[in-house]
Amino acid sequence: MFLMEAARVCKKLYIEVPLEHTRNLNRAIRMSGPYGHINFYTPLTFENLLKTSGLKVERQMTFAHDLAYEQHLAGRSKGWVKYKLRTEFLRFAPKTALRNMAYMAGALCSTK
Repeated sequence: MFLMEAARVCKKLYIEVPLEHTRNLNRAIRMSGPYGHINFYTPLTFENLLKTSGLKVERQMTFAHDLAYEQHLAGRSKGWVKYKLRTEFLRFAPKTALRNMAYMAGALCSTK
């Protein structure tokens, strides 16, 4: 309902969600509970949500959290390693990476 209302009043929207529907979904549910995540997306389920909310997806992108975020969570050295693993894994084996690690998806949308 929120996206439908946003589509009604906006010409363009940028929407970003975590892609946590991986093979470790049980862990994602446990870890994200305190943050209020109630939906777990893949790139396809995210795109479907946007389209069924009355939005036209102009561009959709999958990416890792930025280095500063990883270092904030894991510390300087470990955060750098996690960032490099995540970004390189996505670059070289995107399908496998998305099945095994959490990423982010962003979409630029317009109303139909």
